[in-house]
Amino acid sequence: MGKGQKTPANKWTYSKLEDEMTVSPAWKKLSGNACKVLIEFYRYGRGGNAFYKTYKGMKKDLGYSSDTYKRAIKELVENGFIEVTEEGGITRHEVDKNGLTCWNKSLYKLSSKWKKPDIPHTRNPS
Repeated sequence: MGKGQKTPANKWTYSKLEDEMTVSPAWKKLSGNACKVLIEFYRYGRGGNAFYKTYKGMKKDLGYSSDTYKRAIKELVENGFIEVTEEGGITRHEVDKNGLTCWNKSLYKLSSKWKKPDIPHTRNPS
């Protein structure tokens, strides 16, 4: 690199999946699409933070249709890999600055409930 040019810090990061996770019975139940979505979610859910990923974003990043994304989310929730912390959807009472009805995003959080298969998991997105 030329003088004064610096390599951007943290241009690429990595997402580590636990070995225990990838050999678990819950992992073996996941489809390939659900595994890819989970890996994508690990990019956003570090540190226990809630995050969202829109259908449009998933289409751009993985090429998935909204139906494929919904099925993957359902699998991940049912098998204890993620939790839905806030349901999204259309709200009739909230209107944006242009007078259009707002669409709220679902918020997700990574979960370790997959370690305890006997515990019932939280809500499923519709």
